[in-house]
Amino acid sequence: MDNKYYYLDGYGNVQGPFWLSVMRNLWNSGRFTMSTEVSLNGTEHWQRIEFHPEIFENFVKMPTLNRITRAKSDPTRLIVWTAVLFLAYAAYLLVNMARDMEKKQAPALQK
Repeated sequence: MDNKYYYLDGYGNVQGPFWLSVMRNLWNSGRFTMSTEVSLNGTEHWQRIEFHPEIFENFVKMPTLNRITRAKSDPTRLIVWTAVLFLAYAAYLLVNMARDMEKKQAPALQK
C-alpha cells in the first residue's frame, strides 16, 4: 500500500490525497509552512509537516552542505590546520600586546 498524504489548508479544510511527489511540489511552490498539519493515509493522526521530513528534506539541504557531509575526514589535516591557526592567533596577540606596552611606556619615557 502506497502512502498518500492529506493536509489542512488555511481554512481547516482537508486537502488530498496526494502522492509524496505532489507534496514535495506543493512545498517547493511555497504552499506549506512548517506548521502545516499533515496526515498520512487519511488517518485521524495529524502532525505538523516538520514531522514529515521526507516532504521537504530535499529542498532544505544545500549542495555545499551535501559535499561537506560526504567528505572524508582527515584527522592529520585537522590537527595541522588547528596548530597553524593557533600559532597565527598567538602571533597576533603577541604583536598587539607589544604595541600596547610600547604605548604605555612612551609617556613615561617622554618625562
